[in-house]
Amino acid sequence: MNIFRQCAAGILAIGMAVSILGQTGEDQTHVILDFGSCVPERKGVSFAFGSTTYELKRAQRKTCRLRYGTEIENPLWDGTLDTTCIVPRRLGKQKFVITGEGVDFSSLARYCVKSQKSGLRSVP
Repeated sequence: MNIFRQCAAGILAIGMAVSILGQTGEDQTHVILDFGSCVPERKGVSFAFGSTTYELKRAQRKTCRLRYGTEIENPLWDGTLDTTCIVPRRLGKQKFVITGEGVDFSSLARYCVKSQKSGLRSVP
């Protein structure tokens, strides 16, 4: 077992409430977020030409705050999480597909607002 597989197995063995699951062989196909537990977590998910970073935190007693940002072939991306969603905890566990354009959070659109910040860092 190579180092990557050992680390991935160790991360999944911890049993995090917000975890990256659904791997088939070497390909990660989806992400499962547990809004019911709403355990604070920050993760990065890589896909073919970029990555999505998301952060989950409790907003209030009945809601979770999900913030996320995606970059596609952008070495100047500063890691800005430019979309914020206030999601009802009653939604519980939700499965999101990883596409060629990042994690597809479109099913949460009614709970989300995208900021106007560009997410690009300046080049000295």
